[in-house]
Amino acid sequence: MAQTASEVFVALTGGVYVDLEATPLTLPSSATATLTSWTELGYLDESGIVQSRGKDTTPLRAWQNGDTIRVLQTGDTVTYALTLMQTNNDVVEVLYGNRPNSGAWELTGDPLPVTRWVFDVFDGDEKIRVCVPHGQVTEVGDENFVNSDAKSHPITITAYPDSSGVKAYFYKSPVVGS
Repeated sequence: MAQTASEVFVALTGGVYVDLEATPLTLPSSATATLTSWTELGYLDESGIVQSRGKDTTPLRAWQNGDTIRVLQTGDTVTYALTLMQTNNDVVEVLYGNRPNSGAWELTGDPLPVTRWVFDVFDGDEKIRVCVPHGQVTEVGDENFVNSDAKSHPITITAYPDSSGVKAYFYKSPVVGS
């Protein structure tokens, strides 16, 4: 394999979009499709978006020598961790599952909704778009109220498979090799 500097992608900037509509929006099928009616969640902290993939496995060991002779996959998890820096009605809806009513929002124990997510990541003219057909905020990190830093909202989104078994679709523009 050749060492090709132009194939090195650096995530310089981007955007996080969520479907907060009552009627589900159509998930884009390309890196260049327009995101009409999608809600952009604004600034993220400098750590950007972290995709994690986890495989749960169980080793099968032979009686002879205790050798592992096979490994069974018993689970698979895909998550996206990011820290939202803005505090507005859209961010509050993502964090609490409800829109502020008269300037107040309610923190309940209800599960947060499963919805669609799009992550756009840019390196100059190149773009990678990640589309999550079924994603749920499954973790909300600590939020600090301090005078030395911006109030931020760390979240983790767990991606669930769609009817085709796909947890996330990836699109690149321009296409590699073009």
